[in-house]
Amino acid sequence: MKETPMQEERVQPEVASPSKRNYRTLELALLLVLGILVGFSVKTEAAKRITMGSSDYLLSQKDAGAYDLNAMQKELSAKGDSAGLASPQPTGGSCSQ
Repeated sequence: MKETPMQEERVQPEVASPSKRNYRTLELALLLVLGILVGFSVKTEAAKRITMGSSDYLLSQKDAGAYDLNAMQKELSAKGDSAGLASPQPTGGSCSQ
């Protein structure tokens, strides 16, 4: 049997050249390093600004009782203040029909 020109051509899969492969590897490595740096900096800033109560165990016993919340609540209720909240009844005039 005689082979036709179509049968002679074999499709070879495209193989990335070594320079393209190295470029992709370098690009991924740089992206990984950049992601780690951004993540570390975001975590550090968040820990400074958002974290609350993580160092409570470091307070001395003297500082632990700096505010007596029960006494403050009694004082506010004795004054008739509702702890800074708006009063439930309107204070101005009202419409009547």
